[in-house]
Amino acid sequence: MDDDPRLSRAFDLIRKVVADAYKRGADNAREQIIQTAVKSASFDFEPTPASPDDADLKAERQRGPRGSVRQLIDRTLAKYAPQGINVAGIYGCREGSLEEMISLPSIRAELRKGLVDGRYRLDKGCWFLKTLPESHR
Repeated sequence: MDDDPRLSRAFDLIRKVVADAYKRGADNAREQIIQTAVKSASFDFEPTPASPDDADLKAERQRGPRGSVRQLIDRTLAKYAPQGINVAGIYGCREGSLEEMISLPSIRAELRKGLVDGRYRLDKGCWFLKTLPESHR
């Protein structure tokens, strides 16, 4: 019975039909997944144009002079040398229009840089000069 060529051809035909059906099913499933993904990713909105106020704010924003952040920090830490001071306190000690341009993130960045460079030290949330200037000893 195993040697019957008709039976072998019938099994080959059945295998081909099953393989074709499996491929069609896989193609259909893939297409449905893609359509579902496209539908769920579609947005029905129009992008909001940039506000002219945003552009004006960016154009008006200026940076303080080079080195002004370090000067502010050094001056403030020297003033509060015995007890130290936190970042918000340093920010609050800004004086004059040039120092008013200094942002809180700029102060934090300079403190972190100074910590790595050995200029400042941090103890329990308060910042200190590593060494006091001659005028404050």
